[in-house]
Amino acid sequence: MLLRGGGLYPLYEGKMIHQFNASFKESQYFLDKKAFDERLRSKEIYRLKQDLGLDNKAYERLLQSLYPKVSKEEAEDSFIAYDREFYRLGFRAIARDTDERTLIFSLLPRNCGAGNSIWSSVPKLYIQANGKITHYKVSHIRILFALGIFNSLVVDFITRGMIQINVNKTYLERIPIPQPSDEEIVANPLYKELALNALKLQLYNDKAGDFKELADEFQIRKNEIPSTPKLYDTLKAKNDILIAKEIYKLNKSQFFYMLRTFKVLSTKQPAFIALLESLWQE
Repeated sequence: MLLRGGGLYPLYEGKMIHQFNASFKESQYFLDKKAFDERLRSKEIYRLKQDLGLDNKAYERLLQSLYPKVSKEEAEDSFIAYDREFYRLGFRAIARDTDERTLIFSLLPRNCGAGNSIWSSVPKLYIQANGKITHYKVSHIRILFALGIFNSLVVDFITRGMIQINVNKTYLERIPIPQPSDEEIVANPLYKELALNALKLQLYNDKAGDFKELADEFQIRKNEIPSTPKLYDTLKAKNDILIAKEIYKLNKSQFFYMLRTFKVLSTKQPAFIALLESLWQE
């Protein structure tokens, strides 16, 4: 997402994303790369100390021990990893329980900033290994699994009982969702299907090619990505039904009751509601 020739990064706002869509609206504001990193540097050092359980004095001692031949700044340059370098999960901070959908989640492309109307996941954890400070990266399969779960109708229904205006981490932590390990996601056919379906839905909206590396990583062929709005809606509906049936164990009457509570969605997208009902019958 680097603005070619300008050395600028787009600043993402909540209104710029929709479910599985990181290009719902164009960016109005941009960030200078150097100034952006300089502003976030102290935040990264603070997070690093928290991850490693260090106070200021212990941090200084560790740097002197691990990097005795270079300056503090040079040492930090070697291990600081800014969030913008990773794919992240983003969601709108402002939402109402009466909106068409309450939870709006999308992948965020690399090299972008996030304003105060959008939250993003922390894609890494600083660790100490092999005599140096480095980081552990949150796996892409885990991020994709979360993307599919959080964009589901069932989780949205649960969330509406808690949220009225703003979405934040406190509410999300109260939602009962599966917590599989990376290995469990890969080994469980249902979990893996949900994650890959989420990626395919994101790729459908990815006209700029921001997530091509993920398509390559998971070997998603072009003919597996929905090519029409109808195929897109069908895949999204199938994911909703899989999550409702297999993870939350809803039966037909429970699922249909849940659909009736999404009044704005039913008004604006009656065809999608009808599609969900017809696919459940199959």
